[in-house]
Amino acid sequence: MSYNFYFLNLNQTKELFSLFKKHNIDAMFVGGCVRDCLLGTIPNDLDIAVNRDINTVSKILTNNGYKVIETGLKYGSISAIIHGKIFEITSLRSDTNCDGRACDIKTISNFKEDSKRRDFTSNAIYLSIDGKIFDFHNGIEDLVNRRVIFIGDPEKRIKEDYLRIFRYYRFCAKHGDLSHRYSKEIKMNVAGIHKLAIERIQHELLLILNQPFHLEVLSFMKKDGIFKDLSINIYKNLLNIETNPCIELKLYILFKLEYLQSYFKLSKKIMKKIKRFESYKLKSFLDSMFIKN
Repeated sequence: MSYNFYFLNLNQTKELFSLFKKHNIDAMFVGGCVRDCLLGTIPNDLDIAVNRDINTVSKILTNNGYKVIETGLKYGSISAIIHGKIFEITSLRSDTNCDGRACDIKTISNFKEDSKRRDFTSNAIYLSIDGKIFDFHNGIEDLVNRRVIFIGDPEKRIKEDYLRIFRYYRFCAKHGDLSHRYSKEIKMNVAGIHKLAIERIQHELLLILNQPFHLEVLSFMKKDGIFKDLSINIYKNLLNIETNPCIELKLYILFKLEYLQSYFKLSKKIMKKIKRFESYKLKSFLDSMFIKN
C-alpha cells in the first residue's frame, strides 16, 4: 500500500535534511505526522527525531541562519523554522527517574531504543527521508485495527507520566477504540493525575471533546473515576438536539459550574459564555426532557 507522506517533498524538508546530512546527523520523522498520513489525514505537526544532542543541533541550525525556539530544551526538543515551516526536533533519548510528571533524560543514538520510551505503538512509527518506514512495535497493524496499545507494561508507562491516561482516552476517542482495555490499570493509578498541572489536563480534555467518539470515552472516564460527576445522561440529551455544540456548551453540560470555576483554569471569555448558559438554565431544561436514549 502506498501512502502520501507529502511533507517529504517539501523544499523546507529537503533543505533541512540536506543540512543534517552535511553534519552527519541521522534523522527521521516520527509520531503524529507519520500516524496521520498512514490514516490518510493531514497532520498538524511535523516531528523529527535526531541522533545528536539537541544543543548541538540548535547551534548548527542557528549558525546556518535558521530561527530556533528552545522552549523544550530541557526535554531535548526545539522548534526550527525553515522558511516559514515549523519542525519540532527532538534528540533520541531514554527516560529515567520518572515521577509521574517529569523525568531525567539521556541522549542516545539508537532509534529502536528511543521508540521504547514512547507511549503508544501507533506513535512510535518512524519514517526516513527516502520514505522507508520503521515500525518497531507493530504500530501500523494496531492503527489499521483502531487499537490504542501501550508500548511495554501499561501500568509502568502510566506511572512514568500520568498524563498518558488522558492521552490514552484522547486517542481512543479519535480512533474509535472502545475496548476500554486498560480500565484496571487506570483505576489503580487514578490518584496520580493530581500530580499533573491543571493546564495539561484542561488541554487534553478539550482535545478529547473534539474527537468523534468522545461521548463513549467520557463514559469510560466516569467509570474509571477520572471525573466522577460527569452529567453523561444530560449530555446525551444535548447531542440529540445539537450535533456539534460549541466547546463552552459541552463543558457547561458535563460539569458542575462550581467545579469549572474552582478546578479548571478556563479563560474569562470561556467562563463568561458558560455563565450565560447557566442564566438560561439550559442544564435543567435538558435534564427534564423526555428523550429515549
